[in-house]
Amino acid sequence: MMKTILLIALVLSGCRKDYYDTRLEITNNSDTPIYVNISDFYKDTNYVYVNYNPGNAPEQYKIQPKETKSAIRPIGTWEKAFQEDDTIAFYFFDAEIIENSSWDSVRSNYLILKRSDYTLGDLINLHWTLIYP
Repeated sequence: MMKTILLIALVLSGCRKDYYDTRLEITNNSDTPIYVNISDFYKDTNYVYVNYNPGNAPEQYKIQPKETKSAIRPIGTWEKAFQEDDTIAFYFFDAEIIENSSWDSVRSNYLILKRSDYTLGDLINLHWTLIYP
């Protein structure tokens, strides 16, 4: 029984290493809190291509002023994400807008602070650190 529990623990801990890739850090150098979310659809710059409202999970997406936070790639590694798409769009939102507006309004009215498109090479050259603003 003890061997089975140990084996399950080892398997689960081994999977989590591949599941979460936290190398990428985002620093908020502004004086106000922000939210950051990503999208792999980047070609049109007039619409927010993020389906998930980052305000639903502030512990993951909200970055306080002068704070640095790891950006979690939820499924696999960043390298895997860039195998599927060569560029990923990062959207930076004002926390007050996210917390006081409907997500449909944010998306349709393009209520963003900044959008930056990065390739895997860009992130490597930036030493896995994005700085806002």
